[in-house]
Order: sequence, then C-alpha cells, then structure tokens
Amino acid sequence: MTEKEIIRVATEYKKNKRQIEALEKANERIKALLVDELKERGGDSPLVAGQYKISQSAVKQQKINAERLRQELPSVWAGFVVVSTYKRLNIN
Repeated sequence: MTEKEIIRVATEYKKNKRQIEALEKANERIKALLVDELKERGGDSPLVAGQYKISQSAVKQQKINAERLRQELPSVWAGFVVVSTYKRLNIN
C-alpha cells in the first residue's frame, strides 16, 4: 500500500471504531429504557411487543479469586497460571 492508502485505511478504521463506540452507548441507553419499562410493569413477566418478547433474567457466574489464591496458595496459583500474548493494533 502507498502511504496515502495507509492513511485512508487508518482513518476509516478510527472512524469505524468511533461509530462502534457510539452505537454501543446508544444500545446501553436503549437497554436502560427497556429495563425501566420492565420494572414499571412488574418485572416478572416478559414484555411482548409485536414480534419481540423482552425479559430480563439473573445470571450467576462463579469465578476464582485469582488474587486471593495467589496470596494464600502461591505454589498452587503458579501451577495454574497461563500466560497469553496477543497483538494489539494502535493507531494514534
């Protein structure tokens, strides 16, 4: 690629990234509106509107407290640590 092409592609990349961030913020606002509506209607039964059935459910997730494990049982922690490496593209 020429320098001009690289600049064009990098500019497009940054523009797309900003658009994605804006869309994610918009979706968070929409989600908050829907959650508020569910709460106003009691929150127990799904909200049905046209082809959409909207509900909210609690999800439990179990995680290992890695920091506590490292502090209290460092040899066990060391035996299970996996180091991963990845490449990140930075455009400033």
